[in-house]
Amino acid sequence: MLTLAIPFVNREEPRVFGFPFLLAWMVFWVAVTPLFLLAANRLGRAP
Repeated sequence: MLTLAIPFVNREEPRVFGFPFLLAWMVFWVAVTPLFLLAANRLGRAP
């Protein structure tokens, strides 16, 4: 998702928390990815 969306979000404006949108987009996905991995790990475990 992160790599495929870059052409669509690559804009200097608007800014999110003072950062260009592309940088904010990448930081968001880097921060959220461990949550997805944790959920996949818990769902994938055998009971």
